[in-house]
Amino acid sequence: VVIDARTGAVLALASTTGYDPNLFIPPGTPAKRAALEATLADSAGRPLNSWAFAQHFQLGSIFKVVTSVAGLEEKKVRADELLPCTGKFIPTSDRFQCHIWREHRGTHGELVLYQALERSCNCYYYEVGRRVELEGVLRWARAMGCGARTGLDLPGEVPGALPRRQTSERDVLSLAIGQHELMVSPLQAAVMMAAIANGGYRVTPHVRRGATPPPPVPLGISKETIREVQRGLYSVVHEVHGTAYHAGLREFAAAGKTSSAQSGGP
Repeated sequence: VVIDARTGAVLALASTTGYDPNLFIPPGTPAKRAALEATLADSAGRPLNSWAFAQHFQLGSIFKVVTSVAGLEEKKVRADELLPCTGKFIPTSDRFQCHIWREHRGTHGELVLYQALERSCNCYYYEVGRRVELEGVLRWARAMGCGARTGLDLPGEVPGALPRRQTSERDVLSLAIGQHELMVSPLQAAVMMAAIANGGYRVTPHVRRGATPPPPVPLGISKETIREVQRGLYSVVHEVHGTAYHAGLREFAAAGKTSSAQSGGP
């Protein structure tokens, strides 16, 4: 998904697995009918559905952008406050770990917010989530476009999903790093990131040209919060410890966030 962060104009929507539209044009040969039946029966690839906006997925660490906004705007963490990465947030559990512990048995030490985004430190965001609590994180997730249709002017958009209640502290720890019950479409993720890029406005994505889309919605995010989150996202690409430092984007004024989500398993 590529959108104009200022207006919401959709510049590209890509989806795979694809299909051959000629299969739907009669008359059909036996081979053509067989290929059409195989396409319609592909419940795993779902080639007739757009994976850009008609499917939703676990988001992973991109959601740390929302947790950053929630922590700063709810006044539960300061941008210059050092929080420790201990590798294992809960010493007695193997579930709530930082990726640097899981991969290298290391820690990030103490980090301020932009560094935590830059290095995608789970332990930092576990602590922010613990302080903000579930409803505080959800408030900003909803504001930035998660869990609801974006208003795209095409049929078939899915709303995604957000947790409905907190049953234990572990719920918000998982949500803080983009897991738990969170499900987001790529289009919703683009709208969420656009709100940081454009200074704090939620846009309505649209493909129709010439029509007047709804105006961007101000989210009430302070300039200081936007600046700190933008700094972290820029560092992801341009600083040597950034998780996208080797992505080949440093020659551009690019900013972004890497992400990987776990699925299934005990």
